[in-house]
Amino acid sequence: MVNLCTLDQENGCKKAKEVARNFFREKNGDSQFTIHAMGHAHIDTAWLWPYAETVRKCARTWSTVIQLMDKYPDLTFVCSQAQQFAWVKENYPALYQKIKAKAAEGRFIPVGGTWVEMDGNVPAFWLPDTFGYSAQLPQIMNGVGIRRFLTIKISWSLVNKFPHTTFWWQGLDGTRSLSHFPPADNYGTKIDMKSVMKTRQGHKDKGRTNDAIMLYGYSDGGEDQRKLRTLQNTETMLERIERLHDTDGLPKITNSTPDLFFQKVEENDLENLCTWVGELYLEMHQGTLTSQAKIKLWNRRLEIALQTVEKVYSMLAVLNLKGSSYPCDILDKSWKNVLLNQFHDVLPGSSTQEVVKDACSIYEQVNADITPLLQAGLASLSSGAWNRKRKVQTQNTGLKSSVVIFNPHCWKRSEVISIPGKMFEQLQNHSQDQNGIQHDKKGNILVYVEAQSLGVTPLSIGKMVDHGKGEELKQWTKFDDGNVILENENLKAVIDKCGRIRSLIHKKSGLDAFLDDTKKGFHGNQFLLYDDIPMFWDAWDIMDYHLETRQPLTKIIEEPEKYESGILRQSIKFKLEISSKSSVEQEISLDRGDTVLRFHTTRLHMKFKFGHLKRPTHSNTSWDWAKYEVTGHKWADMSQHNWGVSLLNDCKYGHSTEHNIMRLSLGVFVITQNPTIGVVSIMVVCDHPKPTIGVGVHQLTIFPHSGMSVITQNPTIGVVSISDVFVITKTPLLVWLSTQWYVCDHPKPNYWCGCPHSGMSDHPKPNHWCGCPHSGTFQDAGVIQAAYDLNNPLTVSAGQLNEALSMFTVDNPAIILETVKLPEDTADQNSGVVLVLRLYEAFGSHAQGTLSTPFPVITVARCNLLEEEESQMTHKDHSFHIKLTPFQVVSFLVEFKK
Repeated sequence: MVNLCTLDQENGCKKAKEVARNFFREKNGDSQFTIHAMGHAHIDTAWLWPYAETVRKCARTWSTVIQLMDKYPDLTFVCSQAQQFAWVKENYPALYQKIKAKAAEGRFIPVGGTWVEMDGNVPAFWLPDTFGYSAQLPQIMNGVGIRRFLTIKISWSLVNKFPHTTFWWQGLDGTRSLSHFPPADNYGTKIDMKSVMKTRQGHKDKGRTNDAIMLYGYSDGGEDQRKLRTLQNTETMLERIERLHDTDGLPKITNSTPDLFFQKVEENDLENLCTWVGELYLEMHQGTLTSQAKIKLWNRRLEIALQTVEKVYSMLAVLNLKGSSYPCDILDKSWKNVLLNQFHDVLPGSSTQEVVKDACSIYEQVNADITPLLQAGLASLSSGAWNRKRKVQTQNTGLKSSVVIFNPHCWKRSEVISIPGKMFEQLQNHSQDQNGIQHDKKGNILVYVEAQSLGVTPLSIGKMVDHGKGEELKQWTKFDDGNVILENENLKAVIDKCGRIRSLIHKKSGLDAFLDDTKKGFHGNQFLLYDDIPMFWDAWDIMDYHLETRQPLTKIIEEPEKYESGILRQSIKFKLEISSKSSVEQEISLDRGDTVLRFHTTRLHMKFKFGHLKRPTHSNTSWDWAKYEVTGHKWADMSQHNWGVSLLNDCKYGHSTEHNIMRLSLGVFVITQNPTIGVVSIMVVCDHPKPTIGVGVHQLTIFPHSGMSVITQNPTIGVVSISDVFVITKTPLLVWLSTQWYVCDHPKPNYWCGCPHSGMSDHPKPNHWCGCPHSGTFQDAGVIQAAYDLNNPLTVSAGQLNEALSMFTVDNPAIILETVKLPEDTADQNSGVVLVLRLYEAFGSHAQGTLSTPFPVITVARCNLLEEEESQMTHKDHSFHIKLTPFQVVSFLVEFKK
């Protein structure tokens, strides 16, 4: 071709161009592999830049796309993330109108189905770049009418290559989604021969399908300053598509859309496609389950708080009280802001410090918006005005109380709560008998209460005293060797001088939850440090070899000493040294009636949704070994047939387990010997994207039980709190902080299970965890309900009430009422008539039950997750029957009389 060019003559390349045209005119056969090319500009909603810069990136990128579409009429472009469309609509209305016009032509194609490309571990779905995918996503997608799924991120796995390109992804409940992984393993290819051939050669389902997607273009607004000629470079790609469109010997390349691709796939025998069952686990970026603990704590707290506000105002809407209208606008704005921060580089903690500050500011604003709402709503419920206005079925306690308890869950609860001293003084007859109460260190009053399901319960001193006259807590005991015993009617814990659990006996079964192996150095509640030196991405990754650098914290600053002592709560505190300038302080408590042992870490100084999965505790295969750190929400359980131990937490997500050792990752930090400022020198480690701080107080709970084993996705127990101080140091020690539990091995369990995903002060409340031994299965032992209770405590408010109101009750513990709210399409009318009730089956079984309410019911209709009615259901005046399959999520529209 070079020899055909004569540069000294006009049209000197004419002959070469003619030869090239003849070459590219040679057509392929009909059976040739087809590449469906789609323009794509993956823009991280925040990462190395703040949200404000993303708004400008979207405008620059999409205006370029519109310009290219005017020049290349076959160009198609796919774009996800509704938040980005909303930003452009608000800030660049003229550009938005042009986008709408191209969308009407079918060329500018919205995809995704979510507000942002969220983190898929800690919530078709078009998720090309997120760090793992929950096993419940197929059912959730199906519930909103999305039956197709695309990602490329699984190709980043370090150990195992995913075996399919186009396949069925089957979720926890059996729902399937038609899924595709573009075989170029990239969402920003450059339409060069390398990516074209990789797309064909990387296709793993030859013989089943003959098509694949190729996403091409520049990401994140042009990627970097060295690519200022993005427009010209993109035009080169478009020219290549025209030339390579149908060339003999090469795959066919056509400008296409997601619909055209999946329709072509559906022309094949879909039942011939392979099926992948369960989560799509990314064997990389496991550190994102732990990085930036404060963001994860805010996320968990605000998700729960928003659901609680919805429940409170749903009750008020049905009660039709004046001045208690449903706060549609605030809820809509708040949910969108929480969803915005669930973007896959914000919630995982892999963004710059500037982005972290933006995210925390958003969280603080959401909290400031909804806290007074919740307080006002609870005040209205606690006033009793609803019963004077409208007669409903209630339970009269016989005594009017100025203290009212709100329970957000659909089951009754009995537990010790704390009441502010001034509020307690308002209780009628409180001075008659105070044998059933206990004063705590903060001037509050501890009482043992019984709360009705999802509703309000008045608190009377007479009933509190009755509860207090039962079997009292045994006084704490300290032995000469420094060991301490905490004991109630259900549990007996032996704690050593380092705060480690040497024994936790479940009295009902007589079994010890933990194997105390002093020779091997394994104990319960053992704080551990691990070196954190990832091979690739600092803020994203932890490598499996970090487990070989285990360093127990054993240097005692303060031995366990009595902190609380009374008939309702016994607790101890201790302090361990991390370095000469750092320490960890923890409180361990046991309440009357508790089946859990609670752990609260209040200081660490430096001088740091729906269903469950069963996971192996061994490394028999490379697929097992690669899951050395996995996702878990709220709880984890390890069990044998009739006995087990559960680990509950309120803000941790990174778990690991090996044989009978359970670990919970608390944070990744830099420990410095010579900080340049102050005395605090603990911060989240990451050289990339930039060093950032981890903040928060973390608490945990242990729940011994008897029965099978299950885990939220990997357990380890520990608690940490970090100060809001950023410290610069020249010689940091990079560490991963974890706690470890050595579970009894009679016998060693082969599997564990976990839950994969689901009024506040100015900052998130301290987080904690619990240890819960149990007999029977974890389902029958109430582990799931205990985890919900830990994450959403009973709320106390002042009022005048003598009747308890339970809005909803479900008579089967396997059925969880997760959401109560007004429908999105009628919420702005404040009708107070129709509510959305969303429930799911939590045990992994076929379940039937009855949902009951004191309010007269007019109609009940089954609806999808978009709240679109599907079918009418039979019902009674105050109840209706529910039938669910394992892990099924269902929604109902329930209409009540005014």
